[in-house]
Amino acid sequence: MITPNDTVATEFAFASEFSKYEGENLGAFIDGSGCNAYLTDEKGERGINTEIGEYKAVNESWLDREVYKREEETLTFEMLTSGKIMGGVFKLTIKKLSEEHPSLDKLHQKLEDINDKEATAMLFNLVYGKEEPAIELKEKEQELLKTIGSSFTDRAVESIATMLRAITADNEKPTTLFVDGSLVTKNPDFLKAINARIKDEGGNVTLTYCKTKISTEDGNGS
Repeated sequence: MITPNDTVATEFAFASEFSKYEGENLGAFIDGSGCNAYLTDEKGERGINTEIGEYKAVNESWLDREVYKREEETLTFEMLTSGKIMGGVFKLTIKKLSEEHPSLDKLHQKLEDINDKEATAMLFNLVYGKEEPAIELKEKEQELLKTIGSSFTDRAVESIATMLRAITADNEKPTTLFVDGSLVTKNPDFLKAINARIKDEGGNVTLTYCKTKISTEDGNGS
């Protein structure tokens, strides 16, 4: 049995719906634990696995660097736009704030009880979701974490929109990218925000859900 990675799997899934988008450029966009995109031409005859997640010309902060700790290697695009280290940087931000403001120490300790992946899920849920947080939070704590979390999700939205506009800039016809990966499948408003940013910046690419889903949830290339 051959198991395709998430990007290729999503490309297989949208192939069954190709006829509905005749004349458009199609592709796949994954954003979960990792981030990637696959593009085809308007006939669906040629495709390219862009590997945008490995793009290294990114604007990193010292917080990103402290969490990642692999000093010999440059941070990549997917580390700043997907769930790979976002939760860890989010937790570190609260830790640094608690060192300056002791009143936040209890909040910091609550976050230390969850892992980085859970922290990523929580910050996206606070910003875009409707479910209660995985840990017990007071109303003011939720408001603070939502405000801080918005800076992470806003950066992800802006970075993704800019990247997708760049890799589809040469397409003369509209481009539709079918999406998968936990961050976009579990947070529809995150997807809407990316589409809105692309539109505001004059892009000709749209992200949409694929009816057929055969890839894994995390979007981490497994």
